[in-house]
Amino acid sequence: MAQVFLMQGSNQGDKAAHLKLSLHYIADRLGEVGFLSDAHESEPWGMGKECPVFWNQLVLLNTHLSPITLLRNILEIEHSCGRKHKSINGNYQNRTIDIDILFYDQMIFQSPDLIIPHPLLHLRRFVLEPLYESFPEEMHPIFRKNMHALLLDCSDNLRVRKIK
Repeated sequence: MAQVFLMQGSNQGDKAAHLKLSLHYIADRLGEVGFLSDAHESEPWGMGKECPVFWNQLVLLNTHLSPITLLRNILEIEHSCGRKHKSINGNYQNRTIDIDILFYDQMIFQSPDLIIPHPLLHLRRFVLEPLYESFPEEMHPIFRKNMHALLLDCSDNLRVRKIK
C-alpha cells in the first residue's frame, strides 16, 4: 500500500463544502484517509490578486492505486465536484476543487501527464506550511531536504493562515 500526500484546494463558492465533498470522494474512490490537516486560507498562487482566496487542506492517503490510475480517479473527482478546466491557455483558473499529488511514497515518477513529487511544491508556501506543521521530517526525494528545510528556503511570501 502506498502512502500519498495530496493537497486539495478551492477558491469558489462554499469552499468548506467543496473540500468536504472532495474528501468524501477521495475516501470512497482512492483509499483510506490516514490524516487530514486543518484547512488553510491563502492568497491565490500564480493568479491575480483579484482572484478569491483559496482554502487548502493536506490529505494523507493510503492507496493500492498506481500513480496513473490515482491521477485518472482524481480527475474524475474534480469533474464530479464541478471542476471545468485545470487552466486555459496556460493560465490558472478559479476552481471549485483542485487535487494535486504531492508525494507518492518516496517515488520519483515522470510521464507526460504526471510528475511526482509535484514539481512546484517546494515553491508554494500554501503547500509547505501544512506539510511542515504535521510532517516536518518528511523528506523530498529529489532535494533530500525535509519540509522544515524546504519551508526555510521558500521565497514565496504569500500569506497563509490556518482556519479555525
